[in-house]
Amino acid sequence: MSPVGNPGSAVPSASEYILDNFEPTDRVAMLVLNRDLGETIQRITSAQKASNPEFQAWLRYKNANGSDIYVTWNRSGWFVLLLAASWVCLGLDRAR
Repeated sequence: MSPVGNPGSAVPSASEYILDNFEPTDRVAMLVLNRDLGETIQRITSAQKASNPEFQAWLRYKNANGSDIYVTWNRSGWFVLLLAASWVCLGLDRAR
C-alpha cells in the first residue's frame, strides 16, 4: 500500500486495505448499514475471507445500493456489540 498523504499515490483496493491492516487470521467485524432502508447486517469473519472476491463483490453490491460499510478488528474472535443509538462499536473480550 502506498503511504498516506503521498500525492499521486495509488489508492489501495478494499482487499488490499484489509490485508495491509489485519493478519489473514484476524477476526474482523463488518457492518453493512443502509439508513434509508433501516437495514443493518453484521458479519464476523477472518480478514482472509473478508478480502476474497466473492465477499468483496457482495460488499460492492450493498454499497452501490445505498449501504455504508464499516470494518473493525474483533480481537477476541467472540463478538462485537454494536450500539446503533450512539453509533459506537465496542469489541468485547473473553479475557477477564
